[in-house]
Amino acid sequence: MDFDQNYSLRMRQQNRMSHQYNGIALLSQKDRIQFYDEILKECKGKRCIDVGSGSGILAFLALKHGAKHVTCFEQNPKSSHHIRTVAEKMNVSKKITVINTEFKASNYYSYELNDIDILFHELVGGYIWDDMMGVAFDVPLPIKIIPSEYIIHFSIVKLTLEDYSYLINSENNPGISKGVTLNVGLSSQFTEYYNEVIQSSDHFYHYTHIMNKPININQVKFALDEIYNSHQFEHIGTHIFDANNSDHYQLNHTIQFKLPQIDQPYLIVVHPLLKSQNQVFDFKTHHIAFSGYYNPIIVPPQSSHKALRYKIFENRLNIDKLRLK
Repeated sequence: MDFDQNYSLRMRQQNRMSHQYNGIALLSQKDRIQFYDEILKECKGKRCIDVGSGSGILAFLALKHGAKHVTCFEQNPKSSHHIRTVAEKMNVSKKITVINTEFKASNYYSYELNDIDILFHELVGGYIWDDMMGVAFDVPLPIKIIPSEYIIHFSIVKLTLEDYSYLINSENNPGISKGVTLNVGLSSQFTEYYNEVIQSSDHFYHYTHIMNKPININQVKFALDEIYNSHQFEHIGTHIFDANNSDHYQLNHTIQFKLPQIDQPYLIVVHPLLKSQNQVFDFKTHHIAFSGYYNPIIVPPQSSHKALRYKIFENRLNIDKLRLK
């Protein structure tokens, strides 16, 4: 059956990418692989589905732990070819089926799969949910999904005006990192004076925004570490989505929390976790893979925002009527 015409825009764009296959990011993250390696022990003796297989690493881990069979859904043809090639070289071709299409829960019965026990995936984004995950799991499924729980903690960190000024200037100015040698015969006083002038410049955004791609990422990380170590985190709420609870697809797909009514600037810090049984993967320690800790939401002074609202299936984050992503 040809599902190409039903691909989402995101999947069609990925199909046009020139790289050999998807799934590279997971390969470079040791702790993340270890988390999946542990939870996939549950696949022993089970028939499984791997959604968004990429390089196929999760499917091969499941087989390592004794999975009876794994059906890989991978929409990128180059990735699909890679999985088949590796499976043949590993002599596990009979235990892997690759379906070159985008998985969608609402199409589950049209795939004509038999006796599936477990579905696993790694379609997590910056705030856990992204458009790929929202498309894939649009309705509840009759089989178990792992990871099973998607937890997001939301906290507020209040700033002084000096904190806010330093953070915004760090975000918008390149600066010269400490220890950098310019190799043009200039003394360290030049670097010190340059950075002093840069940081004293007034580069305020003056509007609420997510710190997505700061110009000076090292200086921003330094500034945020200083703030986090010296300021108090005020917890404003936790959202838990259980992929194996059908009620959550209707009742728990929108996150909404009240924001403090204060005149001073503050940060909204997002802290996601994945959970399956007793295994937890904490995104806070992997800032490259997730955007909520070193890319917080910056709220300027006198903003008077009332509420944060995040529609997870649409990956749409709003503060009041301001759309941030």
